Amino acid sequence: MSLDYIKDMDDNFWIVTYQYNHDFYGYPVYMVDEHGDRHHPESGLTYKKCLESYKKIPNHYKCIYHPKDCYVAQKDNLPDIWKKFIEALHIISIDDSSLGIFGSTLCGFPVIKDVDFIIYGKENLEKYHENQLFVKAYMGADYISKEHVEYQYEKYKHLYSSKMDLKHILSNNWSGLQLSNGVLSTPRFIIDENFDIPEITGGNEMIVGTVYNSLTSSCAPKVFNVTTEKGNYTVVTPFWMLQSCVRDDDKIKLFGKIDHVKKIILLITKEHYLQYE
Repeated sequence: MSLDYIKDMDDNFWIVTYQYNHDFYGYPVYMVDEHGDRHHPESGLTYKKCLESYKKIPNHYKCIYHPKDCYVAQKDNLPDIWKKFIEALHIISIDDSSLGIFGSTLCGFPVIKDVDFIIYGKENLEKYHENQLFVKAYMGADYISKEHVEYQYEKYKHLYSSKMDLKHILSNNWSGLQLSNGVLSTPRFIIDENFDIPEITGGNEMIVGTVYNSLTSSCAPKVFNVTTEKGNYTVVTPFWMLQSCVRDDDKIKLFGKIDHVKKIILLITKEHYLQYE
């Protein structure tokens, strides 16, 4: 259910970001607001984009929107640049059955700047990583610019701990496609659609380690491993701005909930953070 959207009983749109103890969490991303700047063509309502911390998803809602269904319905109606992205994926052997669309397009809003894609499956994550330069060249896109890093940092820093190395993390976005006009689209990768973040019994601690298995830090949720003095741990976080947050052999410092029996480190609240050594 990760990256599905729901419409609650008040017509607000929520994004589902993770599953924890079999409950779903996310935040309302488009809120009904008569002074908002987004008009929904189907309902006629006006919305504003909302940036909030994670909450439990309401138990009752009007409907749910699935990324794969949206892709099937919208792929032939997309602007040409995003059709070109799909062409590039087909060339590297990622087919339509492994694709989804989330974000505002999934909610039914018209495309203003970019389209947010999901690519499903570990094999397809590896294909995209191996062919990232080809995809960028095919679209005439580039890596995220310093200017866009600054823009995203100023826009989203309030959602994270001031100790989070957010600018460094943003600059690691290898999968993002920045077009010449400054539009950035970052494909998200999902390996397990029903991934349930493990329950952690430990408290908040600091730990230092060296990263391995970093590629899946591009997934939703983000997962990677660290070697520490206390052994090898799996790090899990639903924080969406931590896309591609680490690379193999990075020396990092983590503050989060740590379970030394299960060997799991969870970054899930605003006080949690990742820093580079």
